[in-house]
Amino acid sequence: MPRKRKANEPLPEAVAEPEEEEDMFADLLNQEIDARTGGGQEELGWVKPEYDPVGRIACVLEGVESNGHYADTRLSLTSGVLINHILGKNTATAKMIGAQEGNMAPADLAAIMWSANAVQDHRITPRYDGVTNYADYVASLATSFGQRFERLMKIDMGDETPVIPDQLIQEPGRNGTGDRYQEPVFTGFEPGVFMTANITYGLLEGYDEKLRQIRNAEELAQLVFLDKATDLLPRDEAEDIRKQAKADGDLTKLVTKTIVGLAIKTSESFNGMPLDEAVEKYERVLHSRLAFSQDLATQLEDIRHTRFDYGGMVELIQKGLDERRGIVFSIPRFRGEQDFIDFKHQLKSLQHKFYQAIEKKAGERFKRGQLLRTIKATHGDTYYNGTSVEELPIGTIGKRDSDGDFVPLRRDLYARITDSELQALEEMKLEPIETTRLRATVINGDAYTVTKKGSWGYVQDRTLNRFVIKFEETTGVDYRDPHPTFDIRKDHVTIEEETDAELAAKNQKIDAERRGIISDIDALSSVVEAEMEQLKARKKDLIEGGVQTLQAMGIPDGVIRVFYNAHLNDGDEYFGKGIIPDETIFSEIYRQQKQLNYTSLATNVVNVLREKMGVIIQTPRIRGPESYGTFKAHLLDHVLQGYRIAGEEKPKPRRKDTAGTWIDNIKHRLQRKTLPVQDETGAQPFARGDPVLLVKEMGSLDAGTVGFYKAPCNSHEEGGHDIDVPGIKDNACVGKNIVKLEKMFEEVVGPQTELKRGAKVKIRKDSEYYGQSMAVGKLTEDYTRGGSEHIQVRFENGYTNSYRQKDLELVNPEQFLTGKALKKHQEEVVAYEAKKSELEQTIAPLVAEAEQMQDQVIGQIRDTSALAIDSFRSMGYEDKDIYGMFQANLRDISYLKDMDVFSVEVFE
Repeated sequence: MPRKRKANEPLPEAVAEPEEEEDMFADLLNQEIDARTGGGQEELGWVKPEYDPVGRIACVLEGVESNGHYADTRLSLTSGVLINHILGKNTATAKMIGAQEGNMAPADLAAIMWSANAVQDHRITPRYDGVTNYADYVASLATSFGQRFERLMKIDMGDETPVIPDQLIQEPGRNGTGDRYQEPVFTGFEPGVFMTANITYGLLEGYDEKLRQIRNAEELAQLVFLDKATDLLPRDEAEDIRKQAKADGDLTKLVTKTIVGLAIKTSESFNGMPLDEAVEKYERVLHSRLAFSQDLATQLEDIRHTRFDYGGMVELIQKGLDERRGIVFSIPRFRGEQDFIDFKHQLKSLQHKFYQAIEKKAGERFKRGQLLRTIKATHGDTYYNGTSVEELPIGTIGKRDSDGDFVPLRRDLYARITDSELQALEEMKLEPIETTRLRATVINGDAYTVTKKGSWGYVQDRTLNRFVIKFEETTGVDYRDPHPTFDIRKDHVTIEEETDAELAAKNQKIDAERRGIISDIDALSSVVEAEMEQLKARKKDLIEGGVQTLQAMGIPDGVIRVFYNAHLNDGDEYFGKGIIPDETIFSEIYRQQKQLNYTSLATNVVNVLREKMGVIIQTPRIRGPESYGTFKAHLLDHVLQGYRIAGEEKPKPRRKDTAGTWIDNIKHRLQRKTLPVQDETGAQPFARGDPVLLVKEMGSLDAGTVGFYKAPCNSHEEGGHDIDVPGIKDNACVGKNIVKLEKMFEEVVGPQTELKRGAKVKIRKDSEYYGQSMAVGKLTEDYTRGGSEHIQVRFENGYTNSYRQKDLELVNPEQFLTGKALKKHQEEVVAYEAKKSELEQTIAPLVAEAEQMQDQVIGQIRDTSALAIDSFRSMGYEDKDIYGMFQANLRDISYLKDMDVFSVEVFE
């Protein structure tokens, strides 16, 4: 094994004595050189070290190419995690896989890290709960992949599936590592890299010769996985895979074979399916979908920006005319075939206006009212201010208005577009010139106009002392009208009359140009109409044939709709025609989610508790599964703080009743309006702060609402009552429709008379202030009966506030109580906890019955989501993009974290 020398140390001609601060690797390398040079007495030159597999692995870890530059590798994290673990540092990755407390051997951690990278293309998300060694990891990996494999097998498309083209197969990276450690210029590995290489080499016993051929870190990861993960396979299969791995077997295919074998072994659904058959099915369902969908997406993008209507055909004609002659024209809106026929007639008879580009002078800004055309968009699909190219296509002709906005001809849209995105145009004159024309040129400035010397145009009319001139060119002045008309004094212009020969030459040139344009339009129209028919046929095949093929491959209709949404323009003619599925997979999930009425579920739970147990609690505000989960988690505390009608005996539970019977009973009794009603006088006495029950719906408050009495009111009727409903409404005047409540269960308040300054307390879970501070606090004053109702508490986190005695509980009663008092308090606590346990057992089946239907819907949502994710993955979508689609289309996606279908990184 070659010895190391210190990084950046030059290779000496004679061996130098190592300095004290040099590390052991440098010492070992110097000793090796010293031995090979005869102790420094005879210079032998560089002797190439023997092959060293550890050095080979270190080169792979560093990702060093032959030119000595460091290349990024997908496994750069492995070395860092291992080093920190060896040094006892708690990295986030180590914590995730349970290695933070040193309960995992470095070799197991290394094997897990390498294996995770080896299978990452299969996007498997194993659970790390309880993983303490590599065997646990592989078992979790097999379970996770087995579940996904089962789903994929359900959507297999049969034997007629096209195979993935060779050009679409993703070859792993091939960063050459070379053998730098065997070269004279070698300067040594980083210590951490060498440590990791040593650990990794310990995982690959018997692979020395194979390591000679390793080209990159990806292959090294695959080797580790193939050797270690196959321990769970039948012996014959494992030995065969290892044998191929050590030889010239395709490592990527062997990794696939191994994970499929693990899934077969750990799942009962495959009924002993032969391994090779299972691998063939897995690769077929995965790769054929990928190849077909990617090829289909590419073809759809090719024609995505082609309009398949009359406007699209005219756009192609305009494009051809622009390429041939530099001539463009504005495209009107077409409401039907007759509009298109009329426009073609105008175009071919040159009755439509034509424009050509004019050169923009350096530094010149486009003028208001000047003819302009959009020629590009700064951000690709949008102009600089975000206007979509689909709304205002490139090639649109228009003018700048007084606000500087670009306004298209014959369009209602407008946008603020930069000069760099526009091109100046002028209208072409294709009509025959008049027989006689007088050309006027300004020879000196006119006091009554803003024209300058050199401006010229044609005389339109004349008076005694003036000419009416339409200017073709103005010098030094910008006008809104590109051809302004002015009255000019005769002595300020010179007049030239064009000869018949000059006019005839101009007319001849115009006629030739007219015939050429008409000929081009005729030719382009024929070609474009034929091309459009071909494009339409191609698009029809891509859509109709594509949908049928994807359906035959087992892709759900909702996923197919998402795919076509991404590769067709909004409002495409094929949507809503029964060819492309009508709704996306997210619409289906959203419809299922709408069945999850968590507010009704919480109300049902509250009603069942009242009917069966006689306990009245406030129905909470529920906004979704998370708030319902919070309500359910604290349900026992709500019950312990619940009420009953004042003076009413607590009903005894009928244990023989089933949960279903309880629900039937409550529905029946509610139909009979069993809620108690006051007498006609409303004479039941109330004190401020008394808990009360609303027995009749009043405004926005439902019957059964619990509140606290505040004062009399007369908003509804004489003798009404004003109540506060915490978190919902203050000062609600509810008439006479309330009854007084009292606590259902006795509380263990604790030895309040012993609350002394310095006593340690915390806020009770059943207090309305629970959650203000979870820390332990100390009383800053003594509690005395007859004194203030509130006691000040200073918590360990610095928070200070005052609370009622009933909001607090002693943390250390044994420091304040002795003898019988302590024993009595302890007995009360034990009895209270027993009551809580009894209540919890009573509540559980009631809640389970109410949630049964919800659970079925949740299962449907999870199944549909898993099917969607697997299908999107099989079509080549990345996990982050899939998760982004869920975010964009659904309000609630919190359940995805519990499904273990995405890695943690996706949610970050």
